Amino acid sequence: MEYVLQTFGLTKVFGKKVAVKDINMNVRKGDIYGFIGRNGAGKTTFIRMISGLARPSGGSIRLFESEDVQKQRHRIGTMIENPAIYPNMTAKDNLKFYSKLLSVDSNVVDEMLALVGLSDTGKKKAKNFSLGMKQRLAIAIALMGDPEFLLLDEPINGLDPSGIKGIRELILKLNKERNITILVSSHILGELSKIATRYGVINNGVLVDEFTNEELLERCAGKLEYKVDNAQQAENILRGLTDAANITVVDNNTIHIANDLDKAAVLTSELAKNGIMVSSCSVIGQDLEAYFMYLCNLTDNKIS
Repeated sequence: MEYVLQTFGLTKVFGKKVAVKDINMNVRKGDIYGFIGRNGAGKTTFIRMISGLARPSGGSIRLFESEDVQKQRHRIGTMIENPAIYPNMTAKDNLKFYSKLLSVDSNVVDEMLALVGLSDTGKKKAKNFSLGMKQRLAIAIALMGDPEFLLLDEPINGLDPSGIKGIRELILKLNKERNITILVSSHILGELSKIATRYGVINNGVLVDEFTNEELLERCAGKLEYKVDNAQQAENILRGLTDAANITVVDNNTIHIANDLDKAAVLTSELAKNGIMVSSCSVIGQDLEAYFMYLCNLTDNKIS
């Protein structure tokens, strides 16, 4: 398995405030890595350390499986916070300026404009762009060096639904058609869930968890919850009716069944036939935003 980014105990302290604490992150080649956290959780500080704009207080970074981070940084592109767009210049002139700054062939300018959907902006100055257009231009600037790894800090923040959809489609296009690994930070899990293949959740500077999209969907999937008089006996009965891996005994009176919501009537009937008193049967589950809040609350409680 090939990694484009690994961090080991990465930490950043500002005075007495610990902004990022002991983060161990793994971003695999080809991922769209959703970096999720509330505003102020430490996302931007982390990205600034990866891109070389902030010096870590502790820990280490590996880029493309190399410890020579400075040398490897030419392979990454970054859009952080308020991108440096020149408001009195057109999109094309902005990219021409950055092509000279980065010693990139200016012939790629038209290609980049087409890639991000800004080919028809003509002489319109960037100060007159919508927020979505400015975000697209910022991404085009980040792409000027033909990066293999793209870091996007809150690219959909403040956008309307149309702008969000446009950025989402652009991210997928860059990943699928240009094989760019992308780390995209946001506090909007519902949007990231439409594109991300892997996630990292940060709260109060701590990386709470890392998981794949498949694992997220499994964790948020609906389950049957039975309230019974004897969960252990109920489990023995249910083992003959559903896969044992689907069954979780929560406590003496509660049992969960995953993946078999359509069998609720049959399972309830069998429990009753075997003398198990069923006081309730309901479908439980949580949406993606609720799961994010659950993870954040875990660290909040540990800190408090």
